[in-house]
Amino acid sequence: MQEQITTDWRQAIEHQQAYQNEIKWKRPDGRIAFTYLSISPLHSIDGDYKGQVGTLIDLTERKELARIVKLREIRFQSALNSANIGTWRVDLEKSCIYCDQNMLNIMEITDHDPETPISNELLMPLILEEDRKNMGTTLQKAQKHIPYESLEWRFNINGQLKWMRSHGSIYRDPLDDKYYLIGITQDITKEKQQIARIAQSEARIRSIFEGSNAVISFVNPEGIVQYANQQLFGAPNESLEQRSILEWFPEREKADFRKVLKATLLDRKTYTFESSVLDKNGKPSFYLHSLSPVVQDAEVLGVAIISNDISSIKSLKSNFRKASFSIENASEIIIWTDKAGRITYSNNALTKFLGYTQEEVFNMHLLDFDQMRSPADWKVFWSLIKKRINNTVLVKLIAKDGRLLDFEATYEYVFYEGEEYAIIFARDISERIRMEAVRQQKNQLAHINKELSQFAYVASHDLQEPLRTIVSFTQRIQQKYSDRLDEAGLTQMNFVVEASKRMNLLVKGILDYSRLGRNPKISEINTTALIKTILKDLYQRIEETKATVHIEHLPNIRGYETELRLLFQNLISNGLKFQQKDKPPVIYIRAYEQDSAWRFEIEDNGIGIAERHQKKIFEIFQRLHRRDTYEGTGIGLAQCKRIVDLHHGKIGVQSEVGKGSTFYFTISKNNNI
Repeated sequence: MQEQITTDWRQAIEHQQAYQNEIKWKRPDGRIAFTYLSISPLHSIDGDYKGQVGTLIDLTERKELARIVKLREIRFQSALNSANIGTWRVDLEKSCIYCDQNMLNIMEITDHDPETPISNELLMPLILEEDRKNMGTTLQKAQKHIPYESLEWRFNINGQLKWMRSHGSIYRDPLDDKYYLIGITQDITKEKQQIARIAQSEARIRSIFEGSNAVISFVNPEGIVQYANQQLFGAPNESLEQRSILEWFPEREKADFRKVLKATLLDRKTYTFESSVLDKNGKPSFYLHSLSPVVQDAEVLGVAIISNDISSIKSLKSNFRKASFSIENASEIIIWTDKAGRITYSNNALTKFLGYTQEEVFNMHLLDFDQMRSPADWKVFWSLIKKRINNTVLVKLIAKDGRLLDFEATYEYVFYEGEEYAIIFARDISERIRMEAVRQQKNQLAHINKELSQFAYVASHDLQEPLRTIVSFTQRIQQKYSDRLDEAGLTQMNFVVEASKRMNLLVKGILDYSRLGRNPKISEINTTALIKTILKDLYQRIEETKATVHIEHLPNIRGYETELRLLFQNLISNGLKFQQKDKPPVIYIRAYEQDSAWRFEIEDNGIGIAERHQKKIFEIFQRLHRRDTYEGTGIGLAQCKRIVDLHHGKIGVQSEVGKGSTFYFTISKNNNI
């Protein structure tokens, strides 16, 4: 081939002739190339032959582009043929349409040249009238260069209706500078018929679903609701799309439902699941769900869920269980007997109170437990029951271990399933009787305490006057006859005066002790201000002992002001009194808040208290030291304890001999002390 081409262009040169040819050749790298060779004779102005002029043009890229375009045209036309798709173009200036052979075949138009436009007289009668209007509107928009994406239209061929779907776009041809509407059309008749059949089938299925009392829903594999036959657990249907089925389940049940949903998809089996669901108001209802996989062509499309409302059944079961539980665990003994008095049922309370098991008492006679009756009395008792004389009786029942327990019993007559029964309700009142006895004892003790308090008050008050008389006359005798008495007489007179004074202090202490709690007034007390007032009253003693008193931040409390003043005063005075030699007193007063009370502490650096004495010091008239060492009546700390008791608190001491003491007490926060 190459030799022939060489021979041809050489002959053309020899004969002074022109030569053109397309040459296919292989490049050194092995690729195929195309070249266009053109040779022309060259003459002078005089016509003399001067030689040959040649040109070479590389056509490789143009050839490849043409090959690709041709291949694409073949593929495109093949795709159109296999998909039954036709192409067309509309001349927007002339409003005429050109159709390819496929389009003509789709419209079943025969004996028509694709290069010839189709007339409106031929095309328009075939198109349904309402679709003609849409086509006209689309064409008018296209003439204004307004694009459109798709259009569905119908036409009638030989009495058969066909559906078409057209897609088009506006195109400007650069050769003639005209605008065309070009596009494709596909016959979608079978698709429409299939959709119609599916719609009919779906309508039939939907009618079945809609008429069902159960909630029937379909979810995709991710649990997103695709369909529900009715309001899904109270939610409007229009709000279901793309919502997770899990939204209707409480948090505690979502994980379990997710597991069942996953098992249904993986195992491709039907599973059941009982749960509560929440309606739009957050109110729970109970449903039994049946989950079944929906499979098509070996692919799981989702899960169909049939949910039956079992709330009423659950409620009945729950109420029954509650009633049974209430009866079995009632605090009263409940017994059913037949008309002969034989026990047919008893609850757990009988075992609790009397020690018998239900098996042991079955068929026993009711009156076997009652020491006050005998079986002969049953006829009278039964007649009262039948007459519905709902009397309440007090009985003593005999427990299995022989104990006698007090009960209050009532009874009812019932006629059940053709048999006569008596229901006996027995309430244990042993504790109530015991508490009543305790209450009476407490009332008696309170009455005695009141009388003792009145006696102590009257006695101590009446003793003060003769004591004052003794002291007064003894002092007069000392003054008037002191020069006539010897030393022994004066000493004895001094003993009488000192003893009378101590007796006066003791009587005063008893009187103060008996008065504690007589003031019923409770008030708000600033303890810091109260203690500062007490320190002013003790100023002289503080100065004499060179004492230091530290007051930390103290709370406001509610209580009896006079009594609390005496409480703090006694404890501070003790801190000043029981000091170590050559060591000035140092006292700290502080408070801590507790859940239901305030805890106060009064710490000193005094002589301390031995552990064996730390409890008895709060008893009245208890003294640890001789009167010539530390003065006192032995009533002060007893007063403190009684004051703390009045405020529903506790008092105590932590102490070590030689290292000081810390007295502590609590005051209740309760306003109604």
